[in-house]
Amino acid sequence: MSKYLYLIKNIGVLTLSNLGSKILAFLLIPLYTSVLSTEQYGVFDLAQTTISLCIPILSINISSAALRFVLDKDKDKKDVFSVGILYILIAIIIFSSAFICNKYVGALNIFVDYTGIIILMFSSNILYDYLSQYCRGIEKITDIAIAGIISSVTLLGSNIIFLLLIKAGLEGYMFAYCLSNIIPSFYLILKLKLWSYWRNPNNKRNLQKEMTDYSKPLVVDTISWWINNASDRYIVMASCGASITGIYSVSYKIPSLLNLFQNIFNQAWLLSAVKENDETKTTDFYENVYKIYNTGMTVVCSGLLVFNKLIAKILFANDFYNAWKFAPFLMISVVFGGMCGLLGGMFAAVKQSKINAMSSFSGACINIMLNIPLTFFFNALGASFATLMSYFTVWLIRLYKSNKLFEFTVEIKKDALNYFVLLLQAVVQIAGLSLLRETFIEIILFVLVLYFSRNNFMLFLNKLLKRKNEV
Repeated sequence: MSKYLYLIKNIGVLTLSNLGSKILAFLLIPLYTSVLSTEQYGVFDLAQTTISLCIPILSINISSAALRFVLDKDKDKKDVFSVGILYILIAIIIFSSAFICNKYVGALNIFVDYTGIIILMFSSNILYDYLSQYCRGIEKITDIAIAGIISSVTLLGSNIIFLLLIKAGLEGYMFAYCLSNIIPSFYLILKLKLWSYWRNPNNKRNLQKEMTDYSKPLVVDTISWWINNASDRYIVMASCGASITGIYSVSYKIPSLLNLFQNIFNQAWLLSAVKENDETKTTDFYENVYKIYNTGMTVVCSGLLVFNKLIAKILFANDFYNAWKFAPFLMISVVFGGMCGLLGGMFAAVKQSKINAMSSFSGACINIMLNIPLTFFFNALGASFATLMSYFTVWLIRLYKSNKLFEFTVEIKKDALNYFVLLLQAVVQIAGLSLLRETFIEIILFVLVLYFSRNNFMLFLNKLLKRKNEV
């Protein structure tokens, strides 16, 4: 199978894995915003954000190491699995102990009443993430897709039961989230008989060292991404309160449509990047995929910007509708995040995890430096722009490093035109023009994006048709 078809096949299968749960989570937003208060949604989002920070720190980002090392032909897959599970168990124990202590100390008062359910959220999340990453590494893509469907069905059913029938409120929402991780985890364990993969990891000290040497820089990378993605919630909470935080958190749901495509692609891309690195040292494949992917992300983002307010009107109830104001800059940040993910996959393929860590750390510094003053003067809108600038910084650094390491080049001037148009679309929306005038300008700008992207569209069609003819 050609490298292009291999990438497309994995994207297709992983879409089945992710599409159901992500789209369902998106479609359930009207339910959440009608049943939960802005304060309750703010608490849940903050709990989820805290968990996303704790997972890479406490586990030393072992899931990423397991994915990368299980792809190596000279590594025993069962040994890699066992080392990873050891670190996952240690992480669960540390997190549980810390939150039980917090229940009595009260350092994080907002979480005290939800100690047990938050521990369950963390445990189910870290386990499902690890199993999914490992199964992706051993190329059990179909099973991951089925697990994703199971997760979606579980999420829908449990939300109906706990929010509509039992009316359990915030705790019901949290428990539904847990079940959507637990049940697909059991499926993967039983289907692939993963218990048979267990070996005493203490006998694999060299492998532990190799994996942790690779994953330690990724802790910095993941924390930095967490700062770029999530730290603004805490700053908005401190500056504007829980209600605005809840609205701002919801605003991320519109960019999540674009983020869904980004996540699916990045999951498939690492497999292709490693294969390409093993088989050839040419960069034509990297450059072509970058051009096509960049075009796809830019065009979809531009289209979403046109319909931003309409999407918000359909999905967000009551005061949550105001979330549309914060979405434009966040959507553009996802475009740069997608490029960062693609370039990061190239660095991961050659095990240059330090480049990923250094670049994302630089972005995190920019995020913090801009977030505090911009949030102070412009509230949550300032936070969204700070997020955009941090992603832009990471992209610039990784693009520069990729050119040095792979002699990787892109048409930066042409891409800059598209990025400038996206920024204009965001400014037009925020400017407060009449709906008719705003819509007219947005459509014109969208057509410009399509025009600037025409060459890369043709590149994609040529590659696709060529590979089909080869098959």
